[in-house]
This record gives sequence, structure tokens and C-alpha cells, in this order.
Amino acid sequence: MGEAVNLLQESARLKPDFVFAHHQLALIYLKTGSVEKAADECRKGMQADPHFSLIYYLLAKVYSKMGKFPEAQEQLRIYQRLRTNWPDEKYRAFIIP
Repeated sequence: MGEAVNLLQESARLKPDFVFAHHQLALIYLKTGSVEKAADECRKGMQADPHFSLIYYLLAKVYSKMGKFPEAQEQLRIYQRLRTNWPDEKYRAFIIP
């Protein structure tokens, strides 16, 4: 997994608006217990593409893991609002189980 993280980090460094790199890094960090790093990558992803609804869903999961339940609920509300319009149809492959 180290090589994947390195490649994603390099992608994010070269193209900071590449929301997929931030999303995937956040997923990896969350799965490996680095919740602060996951939250940071989610925030970077939001800056890269504020309409990418899945980044809000992922941040809600991160906040839940951190015990920040009001913040998680707020992110879910944003996700649901964005999801209603589903502007990221082409991103369906990135749906988080």
C-alpha cells in the first residue's frame, strides 16, 4: 500500500485539484487509522471540487470515527443535498460501501 500512497500523494502534489487523489488518500488513511490525515485529505478534496458529494460522505465517516457526531451529521446533510442533484454521475465507481 505504500507505493499506492506515494503515487497518490505525488498526483495530489502535481495536480492539487485532482479530487480523486484526495478521496483515495483519505480512504486509505481512514482504513489505516490515520483519521486526522483522512480529514485533511477530505478538506483538500472539497477545495478541489466542492460539488463532489462523496468527499462529504467520507468526511462524515471520518468525523464519526473521531467521535465528532454533530460535524458528521452536517457533512451528511451536505452530501444529501449534493447527492440529490448527483453532479458526479461519472464518479459512480468511487462510491463508498
